[in-house]
Amino acid sequence: MSNDWDTRLEKYFVDRPQAEEAIQRWLDSPSEKRIFSLVAPPGNGKTWTLRRLYQKWGNPGNRLVVWLDAPVLIRREETQDVNRMIDAESFKQWFDEIKSRATQHCRSLQPISTLADLPAQIGALVEMLCNCSLPASPLLIVDGYDEITEKQAETLGLRILKSFLERECTRLILAHRVEWKVHGLPLYKREVLFLSEKAPLSPEFALCQFEILFKEKCPTDPALDPKDWMEQLKHYRWNHPFINHFLFRRGLKGECPRLLPLTPQDFYECCQAVIERPDAPGGPRYPRLTEDEFRLLHRIAKELGDQWPETDCTSLLGIPSLWGNAHIDRLFNAGLIVPTTPFFQISDGIRGVLREIENLNDINFGEPR
Repeated sequence: MSNDWDTRLEKYFVDRPQAEEAIQRWLDSPSEKRIFSLVAPPGNGKTWTLRRLYQKWGNPGNRLVVWLDAPVLIRREETQDVNRMIDAESFKQWFDEIKSRATQHCRSLQPISTLADLPAQIGALVEMLCNCSLPASPLLIVDGYDEITEKQAETLGLRILKSFLERECTRLILAHRVEWKVHGLPLYKREVLFLSEKAPLSPEFALCQFEILFKEKCPTDPALDPKDWMEQLKHYRWNHPFINHFLFRRGLKGECPRLLPLTPQDFYECCQAVIERPDAPGGPRYPRLTEDEFRLLHRIAKELGDQWPETDCTSLLGIPSLWGNAHIDRLFNAGLIVPTTPFFQISDGIRGVLREIENLNDINFGEPR
């Protein structure tokens, strides 16, 4: 899968007007919930939706919107020293960009000392913005919040995000895969939107994606109708933007103008690609599953229903609880198993693709091709 997925927003954008309207209503209302959480399993379009709104809102004279990709500011090497978790050079580049954008909205912005610590610099900027008579509340959008470790997220919250939230003139949007992984911000009330539940996609969107991809791959060939090829899949419903794109790319890998049959290896690599989709620095958003973890996830998808109580899963796997099991914890943290009170389920899209694999013996669990 190409590393440029998140840069092709305009071409493959997932139009979810219901989600956009819900976020806009929250932003326009005088709510005490100054944090908005946009929650969805991997590859469902959180970043797409927020980038669309970022572009829509961020014109000078409209609203000052700041974008923060959490993994970009975090040092690549692991450290427990909170003073070194945030990369100084990355922070400087990000902060300089903020100041540049802020100057377009607030001409009276004063210089901010780079000698002060990070919270002091951000605090000084936010204070000036709050005193600048802006037409709308400054907004910070944080992407990839749960793609960093719990300690890193807590540090980011305390050293950067807290400065935005201490002043009531600002708002904050978080994008994350799982609802419970919100570290460092427990004292603030949040509005929560589960994207895949409130703004589901349909096969019609998949057909639009295919049309774009086909024109790129086979520009001189007459249009190809993929419906018969799509209907060969018994379980996947063509309702997940990233998976659609991956499977169409695999189908169009041969000579134009025909679609190649999809294989168990394609489905396996598709699931891993959803999990690993590159973040802004170019690294995987979440480490790929081990063979044992993938086999466990496949077993749950094949042998349990769409939604199931914890006892059904623990009985199937022969374990006392879903909590505290290292493999299950990884599946939860990757957003692959999600709670839907009082039940659980494998995330939409992934569940269908897993069920397309009849026999794991048909899969090479080595490096992706």
